[in-house]
This record gives sequence, structure tokens and C-alpha cells, in this order.
Amino acid sequence: MSAGDLYVADVGAGLWEEIDYLPRAQLAELVNYGWDVYEGNVFKEEKAPAAQGRLVFPVHVYGHDSGCSVTGGFVYRGTAVPVRAGEVLLRRLLQQRGLEPAGPERDGDRRAPRALQRPGSVDVRGGARGELYAASHAGRI
Repeated sequence: MSAGDLYVADVGAGLWEEIDYLPRAQLAELVNYGWDVYEGNVFKEEKAPAAQGRLVFPVHVYGHDSGCSVTGGFVYRGTAVPVRAGEVLLRRLLQQRGLEPAGPERDGDRRAPRALQRPGSVDVRGGARGELYAASHAGRI
């Protein structure tokens, strides 16, 4: 993972949330994230995907059964917690519970997101020096 890589938090249409990834070196390339033929990795429409762009599947998918939709996030570039450098922290909107962060798992040369349960969290923000900050109504995170 390097600065400039693109992670896309894609709120699902019906059953699946997805995180899409595109390395910085491929940003000028036309890509197709499968809308509206695929939702996550699932074929949902009986038609071919748009011909324009290389078809790219998500690096992470999770179901709506958790009651969450992914709404954005940050890559940790701080120095306070070196073991977390390069990890992705995602904000997920929880139905009737506010916001909750999600964290990463190692996936080859990048870190793919994974769920990190913190009920009551309301926001995650990045600071000027790459540190990340989370605020919670439930107290300590």
C-alpha cells in the first residue's frame, strides 16, 4: 500500500456492502466496479456488465445482516502505533446505533478491511500528522 492508493466505500443496494481498491499506479485506468450487474461478488442482473473499463471486484464484502453500511475511512499514516501503519480504518453507519469503525487484515501487499466492533462510536478522523482519532458516545474506545 502506498500514498495515493484508492479505497472506495460502496454502500450496497440490497444485500452486500463492498470495499473496492485501486493502486495509485492504476488510477488513470478506466475501471468498472460492476454496477449494476454485481453487488459485492454476487451476479444480480441477467445482463452483461458495461463494456467500458476493466471489471474490478471488491477486496472486501460483508452482508447487510450486520445492519451496517460503510461510509468512508482513513489509512493510518501516523507514528504513535507503528504496528498499525498502512491499515485502513473504515466508518460504518449502524442502523439506530450511530457510527462504528472497522479495521484491516493483511491481504497480500495491501491491508483489506475487517470488522472491528466498537458500539457507540460516532466518528473517525485523520489528523495532520497521520494519526487517527475516534469519538464515541459510549466512552472509551
